[in-house]
Amino acid sequence: MTAYPEGYSAKFVIFHDANEWILDKMIRHACELKSMGHAGVGVRYLYEDLRYNCHPIIETDIWDKPIGTDFGLDNNFCPEYGRLIAERVPELASFIRTRLTDEERAAQEEADRQAAAALQPALEFEID
Repeated sequence: MTAYPEGYSAKFVIFHDANEWILDKMIRHACELKSMGHAGVGVRYLYEDLRYNCHPIIETDIWDKPIGTDFGLDNNFCPEYGRLIAERVPELASFIRTRLTDEERAAQEEADRQAAAALQPALEFEID
């Protein structure tokens, strides 16, 4: 089992360890797009493209799961794949766009509040 930094759900870790080819395909596709001159790509695009283009490769049932398995691409894993790509291939970190997690969003909002509070005294002045 691969070691993961904090922030990855147990469900994602189990799924990824059983399906490492998904990350490989997403990284390969991102590298192809970058080499073609694209400025960036959303991880959702890579995820949905993989979901769509794997149909000819994987024999699926009507629910898009390979026959005889519980396989499916959980939408909740998309941001985690984006972060995993950035961690595994640092040169793609600024190329892959992801949404912030709730924790990241809260930390960003707190940093914005602190920055605004630090500027406040500089904005206050007296008018004679």
